[in-house]
Amino acid sequence: MGFKIESSLLDACALAILHRGDTYGYEITQEMKKSITVSESTLYPVLRRLQQEELCRTYDQPYQGRNRRYYSITYKGEAKLAEYLKQWADYRNAVETLLVGSEPAKVADEETVREKAKQTKTAKVKVGKTTKKEVKKEAEGGAADE
Repeated sequence: MGFKIESSLLDACALAILHRGDTYGYEITQEMKKSITVSESTLYPVLRRLQQEELCRTYDQPYQGRNRRYYSITYKGEAKLAEYLKQWADYRNAVETLLVGSEPAKVADEETVREKAKQTKTAKVKVGKTTKKEVKKEAEGGAADE
């Protein structure tokens, strides 16, 4: 991803992973790397901050002759994650409106049509000021009515 990842977004991502279940730092890093560029040296300060803010807690568990530190989300962390999710939805909608130039609900409709077109291996779905009718018509393999 070519965009700078701010600390609050890293916090939200780490909390979202912990929401799925207790895990250890390396696994959190690997899960994040599936979607964003992050290193372990970036992640561990995030986890320490979350722990200091009581959004997660740690416990050690033996693994192959040594202790492995696990992270677990707290109730306070669950509440913060819910807050981040609301903020993310608002932010995403605002950015989509600026980038695509349409209302968030329309963007969602176009995304559904685009996804359907991808699944049917249809090429050249238009982006931007294309109407829903044109996108749908093109996804179905026909030319858009002028």
